[in-house]
Amino acid sequence: MIMSCGKGNLEITYADVMRWGFRSKLGGKWGIILYLLSFYKEFRNLMIYRIRKRSVLLSYFFRIIYPPSQTLYIHTEKIGKGLFIQHGFATIIAAKEIGEYCHINQQVTIGFKGKDAPTIGNRVVIYAGAIVVGDVTLGDHCIVGAGAVVTKDVPPGAVVVGNPARIIRYVEGYSEKG
Repeated sequence: MIMSCGKGNLEITYADVMRWGFRSKLGGKWGIILYLLSFYKEFRNLMIYRIRKRSVLLSYFFRIIYPPSQTLYIHTEKIGKGLFIQHGFATIIAAKEIGEYCHINQQVTIGFKGKDAPTIGNRVVIYAGAIVVGDVTLGDHCIVGAGAVVTKDVPPGAVVVGNPARIIRYVEGYSEKG
């Protein structure tokens, strides 16, 4: 399965496995992969996304063996390594691009407004029920609080909450001035 992702994607897939691996009760790389594929549909969806980028036919067969979550939709041009989707129930991920080591909770909508979709930076956390739509950019290390509605750019390191989303503070090491 890992090899099917292509040599160029091996590092990305390995980072995904290691990011999710803390949940595994089995040892070794293959034990972790088997555990995640057996018990975490969100992980299956991510692996199907990765495989589909290389081979639609192979992703079809993979879906038969490891059925994905039917309520987690991933339609993004590029996703960086280490994406973690926690409780992916009722989650739509349709961004232009998602950076490395991002974390997305359940019932999140990341989507289009017309033809425009969000760009998400590295190490961004999006909590349960948040909505991020349109041609917006979430800067590196920002946090989108539960239930927030983001329709404007969020600077790096900002913590946003509410509807409409507003900055309440910055993550340590960041400030309004960048």
